Amino acid sequence: MPPTNPTERWDNVKFANTFGPVCPQKKLDFAELSTKMPACRVDRLRRISEFTQDQSEECLYLNIYIPARDRKGPAPVVLFIHGESYDYGTGNAYDGSVLSSFADIAVVTVNYRLGPLGFLSTSDGAASGNYALSDLVAAVHWIQNNIADFGGDRTQVTVMGHGYGAALANLLSLAPVTQRMNLFNRVILQSGSALSPWAMAADPVRSAKDLADSLNCLPVPEEGEPIDTKVMVNCLSEVGHEEMMNADVPYNRFVTTFGPVVDKILVELSPELMIKQGDTLFSNIELMFGVNKYEGVHLLSQDDLENGITPKRKLSILRQYVRSVYQYPRLNIFNTLDHQYFDWSDRNSTSKLKHKVIELLGDGMYNAPLVQTGRYHLDMGKDTYFYVFSHSNYTTNQAMVHRNTRADTMGRI
Repeated sequence: MPPTNPTERWDNVKFANTFGPVCPQKKLDFAELSTKMPACRVDRLRRISEFTQDQSEECLYLNIYIPARDRKGPAPVVLFIHGESYDYGTGNAYDGSVLSSFADIAVVTVNYRLGPLGFLSTSDGAASGNYALSDLVAAVHWIQNNIADFGGDRTQVTVMGHGYGAALANLLSLAPVTQRMNLFNRVILQSGSALSPWAMAADPVRSAKDLADSLNCLPVPEEGEPIDTKVMVNCLSEVGHEEMMNADVPYNRFVTTFGPVVDKILVELSPELMIKQGDTLFSNIELMFGVNKYEGVHLLSQDDLENGITPKRKLSILRQYVRSVYQYPRLNIFNTLDHQYFDWSDRNSTSKLKHKVIELLGDGMYNAPLVQTGRYHLDMGKDTYFYVFSHSNYTTNQAMVHRNTRADTMGRI
């Protein structure tokens, strides 16, 4: 169900100086992740997991960081939406005091519901989906109504997100409710947008049924009748959140199982159509967007990075990517990508194949969709800014991801 307004009331000063609980989320198996991800990515998720131990369905908290020194007038506000995944993460893991103090601004980090609790959709009235997006709408409303009491400027609000958080920030700027109420006036998209192939749920109805089946909540329909989704959702509502979040549901690293959907309310049409038609808050506000130099690195394993990619492994990755992301004609797309990215004069070099696979996945999953989003925005005549962040703890001169003190510190900031 949608979030509700806070009901707690108090007369005197309330000390809110500790983190609230985080939203229920998938328990990470770091041993398994170590076989699928770079070591630096696993280390990052391990650090974030230190903030995810206290979980509760009552998790819709936000954290406010205000500059300590006196300033003239209220401080501009940045709402930061965490990325990582639609399945795990928390705003609690990001210390907004650094950005707040250096930039002299108010920084707000936020929790939103994750996995099926945040995105379960049956594409009918039983479960509409987009609950996480409605959590973020509620957060922006709260900022408009309350941030002035903390020294923030409600007329200067920037929504910023990275990865999956960037996709949510982009979708938030496309939602009709944000346009009607003019809830913010800038957006920053870091390494993601609503046009990314993973931004929306790939097959929400199939995922809902897979979840129900794994939890013994999939009703057996009468012959010739459809599945009763209301019965299915009512059964799921009785399942404990820990069991639900860790249910065995098919996973594909290139697309999203539980994520935003077109619900005709917060997401009226496909994101590209909404951007192109121009009648949204996104088309009337300033945009900054950018990418990292090696966006595709985290989609490979540590073994891939250390030992390179063989021709057989390259074909396997390319086939899975094309099957997952593209529709027909898949064979033509496969051949085009294979021809465009790979040098046939040196096709057996595991090191060169590794770099080309990273480039291909980075372009397809992040760079091209985000640049296209920026082009659409620029065509509307609004201020549009683009950056490329090239410092990385993955370098072209080494065949592995390594720990780098400076890069590690920057990553935490």
